[in-house]
Amino acid sequence: MKKIIILTLLTIMGFNFSLNAQESISYIKDTGSWFYVYNDKGKKITTMSNNSKKLLGWGSDFFIVETGSWFYIYDMYGKKINVLSNSYGKIVSVSANTFTMGKGSWLYIYSREGKKIKTMSK
Repeated sequence: MKKIIILTLLTIMGFNFSLNAQESISYIKDTGSWFYVYNDKGKKITTMSNNSKKLLGWGSDFFIVETGSWFYIYDMYGKKINVLSNSYGKIVSVSANTFTMGKGSWLYIYSREGKKIKTMSK
């Protein structure tokens, strides 16, 4: 009972007790054979086979690799989110929850799910 009252008072005073704090990708180590994904606390959160994939970049909770003619988008735990053809252009940048592709004089901004958000000229 005493514990509940203290926690209630601390919550009212503005303290946040989040049991499932949002993780984010801090670093991805590419050893040539494996990708090791680390969170913002330096803890390894997943290991994924490289299997001839080229790491192109990562955002807060996803990363993009290229294999052959395809871009694969994975979440921070290595689950495939989407696949896009590299005929749409090349990856220019990956940041937060979006990535940008460029082709010719055009830039295409995509969500982490691979859905086009915006088209603009360079």
